[in-house]
Order: sequence, then structure tokens, then C-alpha cells
Amino acid sequence: MEPSMSIRITTETLSHAPADVRTDAALSRRNLGVGETVILRANRRVRWSGSGIISTGSLGNSTATRFLQPGRYVVTASQGSQSARVEFNVSKPSVRVDRESLVNVEPPFLGAHMVLRFVLTPLSVSFAHLEFREVAGGADRIWGYFATNQLHFPRTLRHDATLDWTGVDEDNRLVQPDHASFAIHPRDMIWPIVPGGFRWNIPDEYRIRGEEETHRFDNLMPQSIRIDPSSETERASFSGTISVNKGTHQVIATYRNNRFLGNRWLTGASP
Repeated sequence: MEPSMSIRITTETLSHAPADVRTDAALSRRNLGVGETVILRANRRVRWSGSGIISTGSLGNSTATRFLQPGRYVVTASQGSQSARVEFNVSKPSVRVDRESLVNVEPPFLGAHMVLRFVLTPLSVSFAHLEFREVAGGADRIWGYFATNQLHFPRTLRHDATLDWTGVDEDNRLVQPDHASFAIHPRDMIWPIVPGGFRWNIPDEYRIRGEEETHRFDNLMPQSIRIDPSSETERASFSGTISVNKGTHQVIATYRNNRFLGNRWLTGASP
């Protein structure tokens, strides 16, 4: 004889989302980030089925599910003619850039340097089980000084990225900071110096910890470099500004006769 009580399902994520109040009730959310693991429990022994079930068709009071792709998923618990279902909405990450600090470029080099922190959004889900890295690539929007002297700066115009993966903490922030910078020695500059710049349109990618497959973010991460000499600039002595822009943040370093005068930080700029 089939039990008369209806099937009830409860769910528990293994991680809090950054926007969650840290309570047990918050772990029952049905909005997830790719790769999050959820424990499902029924009030009696059932057969579990649905996309993402680690052992689909298994019998028992509980099972685990982990969704590796974004989308909408349904998990069903059934016994005889009775069944219950729960739905999950699974999101992939986007990248936000937060400011942390400015760094003075060590003389005799000239340049600009800021420390940023990447944050994976939305904050209503957890991406603490992901790993992140930038990808190497060339420059575009090369103009002025760097366009004229492009053959002199082949390494400068290439964005070299580390092959190492960076973890993500419980606040969806990358464990390692990002250093957005540009530096050049005066002896390596080609004269005359005129205004110019270039942009790296940097691809970012992520993977779920323990998985081999990598995924690209929908949007590239632009970082642009610009030099603006003043009328005081003479051979072997630079006066003017050097700026680096990444995401919506910009640092502008000011020089006079190769001497560093200070940094300015702007937010809301577009590379």
C-alpha cells in the first residue's frame, strides 16, 4: 500500500551567496551559480530523476545535484503514482571590477599602476567553486605615438597573461588581485613623443573546480594605455601624463622632466 502522505522536498546549497543573510534558511535558495552543489531531501524513500542528478534513478531519501551549465532545471522525486518537483535557475558569471589601491611606478621607469579586484556577479548566487584567469592577446585601437612606432613595441602591444588559475572566495571575489599597469624606461622611448595609445581587449575565462572544460565570459575586459606629453617634453625628458584604464577605473600619473608628481584615480571612465 502506498503511503498516504504527499512527497515533500527540501533543498540545501553547500555555499551561501554573498547577498545572503548567513542563516540556514538562506541555503534553501533555488537560484544557483554554475557548478554549485545542492543536497535534495525527501520525507520518504523516493526515486530521483532530472538533469544534473549525480546518480539519476537512484532510490533514497536524499541525493545531490550539480549543474555544470546555465539554464532552468527540474528535479523530480517519485514513488508509485505520487511525485514532487523542484525547479532551479542556474546562472553563469559576469565580471565586475572593484578598485583597491594605486601604486607608484618605481623610477627610473615612467608609467601608471592600479590594483583592482575582479568580482563575479550576480551576488545572489555563489561562484566560490569556480576558478578564473585572463587570456593573452594582442592590441587594437593603436593610434598616435604607438601606431607610428609599432615595430619598436611588439612586446608592449601584447598582453601576456599567466597560465595559472585564481580561486574565488565566498564573496565571489577573486583571491588574487589584478594589477593594471604600464611602465616604460625613458631610454626605450622613441622621440619625438606625441599623444598616443592602444587597447588590450582581454578575454577572461572560468572553469568549475575539478572540471577540465573552460568557458569564456560573454564580454571582453578592455584595458587601455595612453600617453599625453605636454609642451615641456624634450628629448630624454618626459613631461605630461600616462594613464591606464580598465573596466570603469582609470589611473593618471603626472610627470615633469621624468619626475613623478602624483596619481589621480577616476571612476566611471570608459576604455
